[in-house]
Amino acid sequence: MRRRSLRLRLSLAFGVGATLLSVVFASLAYFGVRHILVTERQATDLRQAYVNAALVRNALTTSPESLPEVLHSLDVATSSTSFLRWQGQWYATKANTSQKVIPSALRRMAVRDVVSRQVVLRHGTPVLFIDVPLPTSHATYYQLHSLGDLEATLKRLFLIFAGGALFTSLLGALSGSLITRRAMAPLEVASAAAQRVAAGELDTRIPEDPKNSEVATLATSFNTMIEQLVLRLQRDARFAGDVSH
Repeated sequence: MRRRSLRLRLSLAFGVGATLLSVVFASLAYFGVRHILVTERQATDLRQAYVNAALVRNALTTSPESLPEVLHSLDVATSSTSFLRWQGQWYATKANTSQKVIPSALRRMAVRDVVSRQVVLRHGTPVLFIDVPLPTSHATYYQLHSLGDLEATLKRLFLIFAGGALFTSLLGALSGSLITRRAMAPLEVASAAAQRVAAGELDTRIPEDPKNSEVATLATSFNTMIEQLVLRLQRDARFAGDVSH
């Protein structure tokens, strides 16, 4: 089995390291931004639900007959769907939407006069359900708000971070390859010089680069070794010649 070259192994190490770092940082950034966006969106919808519930309570107190109009205006203004349970009856502005879409867990919390919220999937789209009990009016206001736009934003954000991670990984791999090639160049020069010496080219020398101390040290050591080898061969040749005479 052929062993991989040192340059290839170093390039692979750079590429894998760059990929891991890119994935980690992209994941941390994505989930951090996602948490902020989701938290802020739910907090905004919750505040809006409180405002809507106050308007509904005011309508129940002053003019119950205007309740349908109030619910309709709330839905139009906030792009949401409103439900109201009052005196055992359900009120909604959209005739094709049944109160059965409200999660049973949310209804149980409303019975306990507890404000709660829950995110469920409806037809593949996340929907935020919020209940606001109105104990003084013996009613409960429910608000349904689609999070489809937020989901689309998060998908685009994911693609951006994924593309950034891919670009960074490729850039890291390319940089690693260039750095490895530059770092391995002196070793390759020394290896080629050693092969020429082994082939009998004893006049082979490595150019010394004074700007690079490590390369200069390697070149000096190699050239010194070759010169000593040549001197030794010359001494051995002279000794053999003297012995033969």
